[in-house]
Amino acid sequence: MSLLPRPVTLPSNAQLSALLDGVDEVLVLVDGRQRVSFRNQAAQRLLGCEPGQGLEAVLARFDEPARLALRHAFESNAGAAQALPSRLALGPLAGHTLPVSLGRGAGHAWVLRAP
Repeated sequence: MSLLPRPVTLPSNAQLSALLDGVDEVLVLVDGRQRVSFRNQAAQRLLGCEPGQGLEAVLARFDEPARLALRHAFESNAGAAQALPSRLALGPLAGHTLPVSLGRGAGHAWVLRAP
């Protein structure tokens, strides 16, 4: 048994993607231009969004009041995470309300999460 510390190895992008795709929680990273820069598999299944698409693609499956509230939260540039009850109008969980959390990530990025 060695007493020397092991070198730190950072995970690769492929490893991080595999980890985040294994999570059932919806995770979407939206950049400063309001484009999807990352989404996990749960987000793709539930929201139908893909990297490179605009914010409207992320919000498309929510009902109009939820879209307006989420759009306002993005545009307000609030730094603290917000939990917004958001009803889905389309997709596999249409009619269900999700507690969507929206918060600032690194730089100008936004992180949208829903259990």
